[in-house]
Formats: sequence, C-alpha cells, structure tokens
Amino acid sequence: MPCALVAFVALTAVAPVRQSAMAPGLRSSSFAQGRQTPLFELRLGARSFAKAPALAATSQAGEAYLQFMLGRRLETEGDVEGAITAHKRAAEVDPRSAEIRAELAGLYARQDRPRDAIEWAEAALTLDAASAEAHRVLGLIYAALVDRPTAASRIGLSDATSDEFAARALSHLERADAETLADASLHFALGRLHVRQRSYQKAIAAFRRLLEDEPGVSEASLLLAEAYEGAGQFDEARRTLEDAIAEEPGLVRARLQLAELFERQGRWSGAAGQYALALEASPSDLELVRRQALAWLQAGEPARARDLLQGLAKNGKAGASELYLLFQAERDLDDLDAADATARKLTQQAPDDVRGPHAVAQVLDRRRDYRAIVNLLEPIVARNRQRERGSPQIGALVTQLGFAYQALREYDRAIRAFEDQRSLSPSEPAGALYVVQAYLVAGRLDEAAGLADRARQQFPDEMRLVDLEAEILRRQGRVDQGVALVNDALGRRETVSLYVTLSELHVAAKRYGEAADVLGRAREKFPNDETVPFQLGAVFERAGRAGDAERIFRDLVARDPLNAAALNYLGYMLAERGRSLEEAVALITRALERDPGNPAYLDSLGWAYFKLGRLDQAERHLRAAAGQLVTNSVVQDHLGDLLSRVKRFDEAIVAWQRALAGDGESIDRAVIDAKIREARGKSGRR
Repeated sequence: MPCALVAFVALTAVAPVRQSAMAPGLRSSSFAQGRQTPLFELRLGARSFAKAPALAATSQAGEAYLQFMLGRRLETEGDVEGAITAHKRAAEVDPRSAEIRAELAGLYARQDRPRDAIEWAEAALTLDAASAEAHRVLGLIYAALVDRPTAASRIGLSDATSDEFAARALSHLERADAETLADASLHFALGRLHVRQRSYQKAIAAFRRLLEDEPGVSEASLLLAEAYEGAGQFDEARRTLEDAIAEEPGLVRARLQLAELFERQGRWSGAAGQYALALEASPSDLELVRRQALAWLQAGEPARARDLLQGLAKNGKAGASELYLLFQAERDLDDLDAADATARKLTQQAPDDVRGPHAVAQVLDRRRDYRAIVNLLEPIVARNRQRERGSPQIGALVTQLGFAYQALREYDRAIRAFEDQRSLSPSEPAGALYVVQAYLVAGRLDEAAGLADRARQQFPDEMRLVDLEAEILRRQGRVDQGVALVNDALGRRETVSLYVTLSELHVAAKRYGEAADVLGRAREKFPNDETVPFQLGAVFERAGRAGDAERIFRDLVARDPLNAAALNYLGYMLAERGRSLEEAVALITRALERDPGNPAYLDSLGWAYFKLGRLDQAERHLRAAAGQLVTNSVVQDHLGDLLSRVKRFDEAIVAWQRALAGDGESIDRAVIDAKIREARGKSGRR
C-alpha cells in the first residue's frame, strides 16, 4: 500500500493548482481540519529535472547520457519501469554522476516510493554534497513526513520524531534553495516548516517568493497570513487574507482565518461579519452558527446572537451548545423569563450536561433566590460525588453553590464548598481565591490573612490574591502593610484592580490626595477603563469634593446611560446631600431597572425617599435592603433612622445595634451610640 507522500507534496516544480482544482480535503473548513492546515497538493506537470550530465568525449559517457535522456522520455510516455531501468543503466555506466542519481531519486519520489528516493538522493550527495536536486528530493520527503508518523513507520523511518524530520527537511531545502529557479513545491514546504518553527520572517520570505511567481495560490496566502500574524504584522495578515478573498470569494477557509484573526484582536463585530459570510456558503454548519453567536455576544450585541439562535431552537435544530449560547444572549438582554425557559429546556434536552443547571442557577442568582439555588444544586453535586468518575465541569456548580451559601450567610457551608472546589482544581488560583474570600466575608480575618498569604506564595502571578490580601490588611487596620504589598505587586505587573486597591488603602488612611494621584497614574495607563474614573469620583466624594465627584459621575452616565453603578452612586450622592431628590429617585430607579433587586440600590432608593419624606416607600426599600445586607453598617443605620422617624424606637434600636455589630464601614460609632441612647429615652427603655 503506497504511503501517499506524493499525494500531498509532489516532488516537482510545477505551477500550483488553484483552490478550485484542489482535492476536496483542501476545501473543508479549518474547523473540520481542527486548524491543521492541509499540506499543499501539486499536480504532475512541467518538472524541474536534474540537469542532464554534460556531454563527454568517451563512448561510456555518451552511453550514460543516452540512457539518462531515454529514462526521461520513457517517464513522459508513462513507462515508469522502463524509465527506472534506463536511469539505473546510466548510473552503472557513469558511477561518478550525482545528477543521474538525483534524477532517479526524483523519479522514485514522483512514483511514491520514498524509501528508494531517499536511498538514491543520499547516493547523489555522497558524490556531490551540493546537489540541489538531491537536497530538494530529501527535503520535500522529510517535510511530508513531519506530521505523518504512520507514513514514516511504513517506510522504516519511525525512529525519528516530527521535530527531527523538520530539522532534516529544513537543512536540505535551504541548501536546495540556493538555486535561482522558481520552485513552488520547495518554497511552500520551506515556508510551512518555518511557520512550524516560528521563524516567521523566513516563512514570509518563502511564501512571498512563491506568490511572486505563482500569484493566487490560496494555500500559500493562508499560510503567509499566519506567518504575518506570528510576526506581529497584523495589518499585513489582514490584507493578505482580504486579497485572497477578493481573488476567490468562495474561499471559505480564508474567511474563517480572517474571523479568527479578528477574534484574537478583540474585533468581535468584524469576526461575526466574516462568520456570517462563511455561513452563506455553508448555511447548515452549526459550528459557524456557534462561532458567530459567540462573536456577537463578545461584541456586546446579544440581540443579534439571540436572533441568530432563536430560529434553530424553534425548529428543534439547536443542540446543547446552541441552547446555552441562546440562554447567554437572553440573560444579557435581561429577559430572565426567556433565559429561564431556555435553561430548563437545555436541562431537559441534555440532563447530564452541567451547563443546564449552571444556567438555571444563574437566573436564580439574578433573581437573588439563593435558597432555590441550594435546592437545585445540592443533589446534583451529591450525585456527582457518588460517581466513580464525576463530571470535570462540576466545579462550576460547586462554586455557584458556595456563593449561594455565602449569600444566605451560611458561611461554614460556603467555606466547605469552596474548599471542595479547590480540591477539584488544585492548580487553578480561583479555588484559593474563593476560600480566602469566604473567610473574609465571614469576618474571620486572621484565618483569611494566613490563607491569603499562603495562596499568594502558591500563585505569585495571581494579582486578585494581592487585592484580596490587601483588603484583609485594610480591615485589620494594617493599611501601610497593604500599601507595601500592592506597590510590590505593581512593580511586577500593573493592573487596574491593583491601582484601585491601592487608592482604597490610601482612602482608609484619609490620604485622599495620594489616592487621587494613584488613580491619575492609572488613568494614564488605562485611559479607556471606566473603573478608574468611577473610583476617582468615589475618592472625591469621600474627600468632601462633592462637586468634582458629581461631575465625574455625570460624565460616566452621559457616556453610558445604562451604567447602573454610576447611576446609583450619583443618585445616592444627591440624596445624601439633600438636593435634586426627585432626580436622585429617577437615577436610582434606572439603576434598579438594569439590576432589579440589588440591595445596595434598594438602600439608595429608600434613602432618597426618606429624604423626600415619602416614608412608606422609604421603609419598603430600606427593609428589603437591610434584610439582604445584614452586616452592612450603613444600610442598618439608614433603616434605624427611618424607624426612629416613624417613632418605632425599639425597632430602630435593634437596627442600630446591627449597624454597630456589622462591618463598621463608613459609620461614626459615637453618633450611632448617641442615637441609641436618645431612642431609649423616648421609648422608656434603659
């Protein structure tokens, strides 16, 4: 059985066949190929033969020359065995001719007899180490074997690795490349090997040389674009692919490669557009649908993703992956009823797929129905533990379960869940992060500090652990240690989060100017990140620069009218200052439309109503917030003030006591103590 080496790299210098004439395998998408670019296929045509031996004066040399030319003619006429016999006769007659042996090596290669080809090419190099044709034959054979271990085994070369074949191929092809003749096969193989070796500039030179002689060779254009991208020349990569598409609009693989290039650059809308055009050629390709939907989601266009997927779902053509993407689109559109229906459909259609319960739990989380999350996930996680081989994705459900426990203030169960998740993926930093965070939320600061320090030593590049440990140090009153920790981390890697954490540490020490300076540096380094101006506005507000803070938050809202956090902060600021209270209510209401039930926003709205004197509405919202944020001192203080205003002093005292027992953030304990004493006097309590 032939090893079919010539089927993917013919050892001839012929004009490459265009995509329209290539084998069906070369037409398939990069998805079907697993992004393994097929080897270039060339057809037999006008060959670059080894040069004929020079005419000699002796009859022996003349006989060798005649046999050499006879061999060429017989091959052309299709008499391969006759050609081989003639070339062997020529070699016998002229034992010093490297050219004859190189010609026979090429003939064997063209007949898909690589073992014989290697033998005769090596014989040629023994006589002439510079034989370009022998180097060419060997280089192309070894290049063809790089990704073909089965073929290598069949010809007795299984002792070499792919890297060793690549090194051999490059060594021979680069010596053959000294010839000035254009050789499509050689330059394609050279370029492909250089891409494999990440020698991108050399690959670019090889493919450009090929395309100068044979413009429009699609396979070479695709690899040239890959080389440009590898070299960081993204515009050249894009132009190369666009030129290939312009020359051959039906070249689907070029569109897919361009889409993937756009994805890696974060140009998601451009990627989605290329997938759409590819779908016109393959409308039933679900992988293309998934990729386009995902691109629209990443581009912040969930409505487009939903519209793309809804038809599949209605027609029963959507599998688990399509349903999960549809769920994500509906969730991002805040259509929780539709998202819930899709999530439950996914659960029914694929009961063993953890994405179903994961999606349902996300909807419940958005609705803040944490007990329902526990009821849903506990039995699934328990069943998985009983299996000999649990689902590797169960960690996502365990994490959701941990956060549900945490929201329900069942801190010990939350810690156990996160420790369980950490044991499932011990090499991932997320598990350690969640465990430390759970101890922090539970108020077990000393344990959290020790765990954070050990986790940071284990994952020194995980900056979120630095943020978390700095927050623990801040709450312990060890602000300067936190500052030193974050500054050290910034010396290794700069992130927006680290700058924000550093500013919060300075705010805790009432060093507002230093906090603003830190954020100024962050703004220079991350000019498009809205976290930085948001934090700067918060710093100005804490520093008493209310006008500056208001200007920043109004600018954020003007740039993004759906920025719920900025809407809430601006509304709360206005309420706290007792000005523009109707506007404050409107702003916070808009924030709640974006994030219904958010307890912080409910507190802000209740406080604005309190300032307006609309006490019934204030109580409804403040009670809802206080019920969820039991340890938030400010929220409990607000509820106490409301209850005192309506002369329910005993209840007010309980709320203020919760404020004193809470996190202690942004409250004046002496003021609350005074309010409690006054309320006791009015209620007759001691």
